[in-house]
Amino acid sequence: VYIVNVLEGFDYLLSNALRYGIRIANCSFATTGPFDPDDPVNIATRALYDNGISVVFAAGNYGPAPDTLSPYAVAPWVIGVASGDKTGRLSRFSSRGIFDEGLYHPTLTAPGEAIVSTSSISLQGVFGVSGVDNPTGGATVPPAYAATYSAASGTSFAAPHVAGVAALMLQANPTLSPGQIKRILQQTATPMMSRDRSEAGAGYLDAWAALALALDASRGFGSFIPDLLDQRAWRYLFDPAVTLTGTVPAAAQAILPIELGSSSLVAQLGIAWGPFPSPADLDLQLYDWGGAQMDQSASFNAAGLFGSNEGVTVYRPVATRATAVVSFRTPSPVDQVFTGRFETVQAVFDAYPDIAQMTPADRRSATVALTSLAITGRNNCFCSDGKLSRGEAARLVAMAGQVPQTIPASATFTDVPLSDASFPFVESLANPQARRGQLIAPKKAALFGASNDIERLDLAMAAIKALGLRGAADARAGETLGLVDEASLPAASKGYVALTLQLGILRVKNTPAGPVFDPGGSVTRLEAARAATAMVGYFSGASANRPPGSPSGGRGTGKPRQEQSVQ
Repeated sequence: VYIVNVLEGFDYLLSNALRYGIRIANCSFATTGPFDPDDPVNIATRALYDNGISVVFAAGNYGPAPDTLSPYAVAPWVIGVASGDKTGRLSRFSSRGIFDEGLYHPTLTAPGEAIVSTSSISLQGVFGVSGVDNPTGGATVPPAYAATYSAASGTSFAAPHVAGVAALMLQANPTLSPGQIKRILQQTATPMMSRDRSEAGAGYLDAWAALALALDASRGFGSFIPDLLDQRAWRYLFDPAVTLTGTVPAAAQAILPIELGSSSLVAQLGIAWGPFPSPADLDLQLYDWGGAQMDQSASFNAAGLFGSNEGVTVYRPVATRATAVVSFRTPSPVDQVFTGRFETVQAVFDAYPDIAQMTPADRRSATVALTSLAITGRNNCFCSDGKLSRGEAARLVAMAGQVPQTIPASATFTDVPLSDASFPFVESLANPQARRGQLIAPKKAALFGASNDIERLDLAMAAIKALGLRGAADARAGETLGLVDEASLPAASKGYVALTLQLGILRVKNTPAGPVFDPGGSVTRLEAARAATAMVGYFSGASANRPPGSPSGGRGTGKPRQEQSVQ
């Protein structure tokens, strides 16, 4: 398809908008390169926007390397869509923007893996788009429907989900402008705090919430967005970048030792090779020193296709040291020289001086909790020893657990009015109509008890339910835990406690008599920070992993093989 054909299509939409009532244009195609507002496609999409037509663009399938967004999806007037799987995690192949940069980010994320939909006979066997290692995402189509349905993955299939929701919004409220539609989609998205805004945008598409806000603009969706953007309580400190060079031998791997540091919030590593176009296709994997894979970049780098580069980004790394492995995707008869760039970013909290006095481990927990918006500071301190209130617990579970927003037209609880900062989080967790179920029960019928201390068992059960592990916890009901105070735990709660301890959301308390869980005890803010870290880690640890059975696109999860020198 030539650019002139695309422009002809846009021209047709503009010419026939009134005739056919055209209000939305979905664009499931992409390219690479920097954003240029004077690009003919960007000029055309701006013309559509100015004429009342919302333009939805696929973000691209060139991830996980940073700065790989389609320049057409970057335009501020379009709705750029990243891809996520059906558990709410970001797809590995989904293109990324630039960390802490105001323009280069998708608008939001929508389902783009293992999508089954109608297709023409001529498309059978295509099963997706270039750049996606396993285009079907592990989905299958029964033989009886194989002639008319296909399974595919890619941001090309995420974008139409957003376009469809936008159409429903216009059906509900035809007065909405393209700018209002984009804003509503962002406000109502489910936050994905395990990923950065440059990767996932405002969060995961929520059709119900978008329609609710389209019909009633007074509902308080998206109260976390100002904290994420212009009111955040921290600043970023970018450490000096390190340049690396190396050679991948024809029959081996190149290994790069990486120092992540004890206080890094973000670590980014990218490699590039040439000459362009290069017949070589390299993969990049990052391991902790125990041999566990932290991330991998294995996009297709066919000659002249996407450019010869790979990159990984690790948010809130647990390890302080790592090993990067560079290898050939397919065997090569010759060596390949590459260059690399590695940099780390720290979060600095000038407003909370007590964070600097913490141990490195506790400082990391506080940093994760604050930057994921699971906890906010109290006046001029983090206040580690302070007790976590039920209102604060609602925020923690909602943000760290990726809980969809349930915002009613009027307050459910008399002690948490619409003006209360915890209102959207309390409603999303404790409202009887909350879409993830009632995760924290109110103290009384119309009284949530927001200012009361949260009990450890209540936090444990809410966290496990928010993570979607209710079934796994129920299956372990009555399990023997080896706790001194085990008799004080209801049998139905023991599976939740077991998973809470297993995931590190809460820890046992050691007493002279032995370990106790203390189900009715309070939770300190430092303990809450550790809980938030564990919950965010649950999503980020599996974030962008392919569905079971999908090829990894690299060397798998095995440890590095033969070491080669790298400068």
